[in-house]
Amino acid sequence: MRISVIGTGYVGLVTGACLASVGRDVLCCDIDEEKIKKLRQCISPIYEDGLEHLMWPSIEEGLLQFNTSIKEAVTFSDIIFVCVGTPSREDGSVNLDYVKSVCDSINEHANTKKIVVMKSTVPVGTHKVLAEWLPGHAIVSNPEFLREGVAVNDFLKPDRIVIGLKRNIEVETIMQSVYEGIKGAIYFTDNASAEMTKYASNAMLAMRIAFINEIAQLCDETGANVLHVKEMVGADTRIGPKFLEPGPGYGGSCFPKDTRGLLQTFRDYRPEGRLVAATITANEYHKEYIVNKLQGKGVDFNMKKVAVLGLAFKPETDDTRDSPTHTIVPLLEKAGAVVAVHDPIAKPANENLGDVLFNADVVIVVTEWDCYKGLDAFTLRKLTGKNSVIGDARNIWNPEEMKEAGFTYYGMGR
Repeated sequence: MRISVIGTGYVGLVTGACLASVGRDVLCCDIDEEKIKKLRQCISPIYEDGLEHLMWPSIEEGLLQFNTSIKEAVTFSDIIFVCVGTPSREDGSVNLDYVKSVCDSINEHANTKKIVVMKSTVPVGTHKVLAEWLPGHAIVSNPEFLREGVAVNDFLKPDRIVIGLKRNIEVETIMQSVYEGIKGAIYFTDNASAEMTKYASNAMLAMRIAFINEIAQLCDETGANVLHVKEMVGADTRIGPKFLEPGPGYGGSCFPKDTRGLLQTFRDYRPEGRLVAATITANEYHKEYIVNKLQGKGVDFNMKKVAVLGLAFKPETDDTRDSPTHTIVPLLEKAGAVVAVHDPIAKPANENLGDVLFNADVVIVVTEWDCYKGLDAFTLRKLTGKNSVIGDARNIWNPEEMKEAGFTYYGMGR
């Protein structure tokens, strides 16, 4: 069995590396020559824990190859995983231009009938378009559920593997063999249901984040403690504890894009999609909340140095797409602040933490990196050199310890 993976971003590279690690013969293709050159040397272009360690044995054994020739990738394979970008347009709809380009290449170079596996996130109903674009080839909808930072583990130990296809025993058997050696329940369904599952899953998780952030804001007004509330709410087995951590809103490559894409699908098919629309609106407000809260407490940012800790949208990744920091920094600058941003991985904000914190009048935590969690109150006090205001949008520090060290501390819903 030969597998080609078209696109070596987060999804494509993890998919190819993981499939090779369980014995599949994989060729990863990308138009970026510099990226492919580095990948051949086992240098990952993305920050993903354990990925390079996983890649190296497969590269050595010849099970994982990289090239820039789409023709070779098509002729090499029995199965083609499409893992190219599907960015949002201005109206929130999904741009399928890269997918169309891959389909055109498959039609041009295919030497046999292929199984084309759509791993990219595409709108519900895309399988019908693919059937028109790729006549004669089998279309499989196989959405990814990878979390950046733990994507390797998510692929090799998944909660579930969703495979959507037109009923075909031969293709089902081949897809089962693709995932042989990966321990996860496989759910076979139709293409539309597989496509919908991806959007529904991400929208549900985004709603949970938006919900707990609204509860945190209500806790600020009522005196309740959101950390106690979310623990007790999460203890309900019908609800569970995951994605109930208050913070400055969700970001990244998936939740913002997928909620917008799902809302556009609602509009295309006429239902209102009120919950999805409300989640998107609420999240934009939540990104602003920590700045608005500090200003509401009388904090004046004008001509003050503000240290913003975290640029990546979450820890253990260098991905800054739709990060709350991109909203927070302009708000601070509009208020007259002099802003310094630190992040241990995401560039270009990886300057020295001590320099960013030195003489800071205000410290705002946006990303809960371990290097920030590990700062005790008195070390932080030495670094800032003054009785700063702290806006802890991730609730990583103990309020009493911070106050004892001389800080004016504000958390989220505490």
